[in-house]
Amino acid sequence: MKFQNYTTRSIQSVLKGAGDFRMILKNKIYTYAILTLMVLAGLISCERELSVLEPAPFPTDAEVFIDGFGSSVEPQSFLGTKLDALQTDDSEVYDGTHSIVITIPGPGDPSGSTWSGGALVAGLARDLSEYNALTFWAKASKSLTLNTVGLGNDNAAPNPYVAEIANLPLTTNWTQYIIPIPLSDKLLQEQGMFYYSEAQEDGEGATIWLDEIQFESLGTIAHPSFSFASENLSVYQNAIISIPAVTVTFDVDGSNVAVNASSEYLTFSSSDTNIVAVDSDGTMTAMNIGNATIYASLGDPSVSDSLVIAVGEAPPAPDTAAPTPIVAPDSVVSIYSNAYTSVTAPDFYTYWEFSTAEVQEVSIAGNETMQFLNLNFAGIDFSASQLVDASAMTTFHMDVWTPDPSASPAAFKILLVDFGADGVYAGTDNS
Repeated sequence: MKFQNYTTRSIQSVLKGAGDFRMILKNKIYTYAILTLMVLAGLISCERELSVLEPAPFPTDAEVFIDGFGSSVEPQSFLGTKLDALQTDDSEVYDGTHSIVITIPGPGDPSGSTWSGGALVAGLARDLSEYNALTFWAKASKSLTLNTVGLGNDNAAPNPYVAEIANLPLTTNWTQYIIPIPLSDKLLQEQGMFYYSEAQEDGEGATIWLDEIQFESLGTIAHPSFSFASENLSVYQNAIISIPAVTVTFDVDGSNVAVNASSEYLTFSSSDTNIVAVDSDGTMTAMNIGNATIYASLGDPSVSDSLVIAVGEAPPAPDTAAPTPIVAPDSVVSIYSNAYTSVTAPDFYTYWEFSTAEVQEVSIAGNETMQFLNLNFAGIDFSASQLVDASAMTTFHMDVWTPDPSASPAAFKILLVDFGADGVYAGTDNS
């Protein structure tokens, strides 16, 4: 699926019909340094045996913001937000001399935005494997619910190790918050130190202060457990199986803290690899018709759960991938595409009430494609990742393929929904 020109701030697309969508992840290829080392090896080997150079370890700095941004850390705003929302402040601090102050724009803000969101990104990746929590102090100008706060989002796809807390209550008093890390062993080269997202509440703006943001190894975090959204999942042959985010729960100083985490933190195995194969990188593929139990563990094998995957006969599929678009990247707001860098990570697995759609990602001629089966309607939700600002866009593009009859009166319908300034579905300002 290639979304080229998008048209709302916070959108859910309600699809009626059947379609295919595709995406590719760009790989950065570093060749110059490698070639340089090869040349040096050739020059030196004539004189003596070349010793193998070990790669330099990644820094283990814990500091994200303490009176200033940590080493190589810089703030980045999410697309569509109030770009100057995050500043530093020396008048309202928890400790020391400076804090971070975030402005949630109110009605009529010159930016035209109704929300603020961004990430604190380390220019040099860090090894965070020795820590088990991200901690910070926060307060607000009024009691509010912070939409999202977490780690593992560096404002660029694919962000495999996102871990976040949704709807975090803030008060007018400084309070410390703890986000347990699902499995820090995975965070050997992480750049996403901290991120947040907050929209207007009750049609009003607000101010949020943050201080003492750092990674820690705490002795008050214990008894992790996790659960899938469902105990069963139905897919079709040849599908690349996507497991929606899991909920990881910790006992933090006697209270349960639930973290929404990427399934990339888990290690998977299959009861029958002829039905569902699991590659060394954790990719699961539906091979043949039947049922297989997928076992998952979070580091320690005793922290585990499972789900049954039922593989059915593959429906008809296109022989070729969707056409490659030719619109220039600077004229595109991409949601899901092989050709562009997407600005958000939409939730295709919405499972709304009364929807009969079965959603899965498949590969068509080497291109990742979203497949909707038994589709009466389905939602594509951006509210949990990054809201989309398409105010400068004029058209909407989607590539669709279906084996079903498409002659009139058959119709494929798309509904774009903007939740408005209050950010609430079924509110008073939707469009």
